[in-house]
Amino acid sequence: MSNLIPFGNNGALADPSKLAAALQNVSRETSPSGMFLRMDKTGTWIIGIEMEPVAEGTEFAVNPAGFGHGWIAWGKLERLGESFVPLVEPIPQPGPLPEGARGWEQQFGMHLRDMESQTDLVFRSSSVGGKRAVGALAKEVGLRMAEGEEALVPVITLGNDSYKHKDYGRIFVPEFTIERWITLEQMAQQVTPKAPPKPAPKAPPKPQKQRPTARP
Repeated sequence: MSNLIPFGNNGALADPSKLAAALQNVSRETSPSGMFLRMDKTGTWIIGIEMEPVAEGTEFAVNPAGFGHGWIAWGKLERLGESFVPLVEPIPQPGPLPEGARGWEQQFGMHLRDMESQTDLVFRSSSVGGKRAVGALAKEVGLRMAEGEEALVPVITLGNDSYKHKDYGRIFVPEFTIERWITLEQMAQQVTPKAPPKPAPKAPPKPQKQRPTARP
């Protein structure tokens, strides 16, 4: 499981000028613990190993300090190796390729929070479409940060686009729509919903009185 970068409780960002520059310098062509958020091959957004589908219109707050980059090595279906560091840090060297891996691929990603359930999530992608979507969002955050805006947290909804590949057919790519911007202070005021109350234990059934047997 990955190490999540928390939202700042005091509404402050460490070294905002450095972060603003890093966000704006994400290349659009190569741009980029909680449960993983991902989009499957049908364009459906799902969460976690149980692949719970995301309801349409669900809003997510993106952590402006949670953008990052690194490398990932895939086997046939499973992740065999990975690195991921904040965007303000240099991308690490890939290291030795794990046995059975196809090769190292650059990945970009971000940390975000489900606004309704307050669940922290991680989205990472090594695909061209996924990296472009993350990169475009990072640039929007970086521009607002450089301009001195107070509301730096984009609240987004998830969507998809698609194109026809000559070999693989219909390919779906992520789309992030910014619905509004909020401040880090507003995120700090978000309260985690309480767990639903447990049902009261049922009372044991009362013993039935036995009828007296008639004398012969």
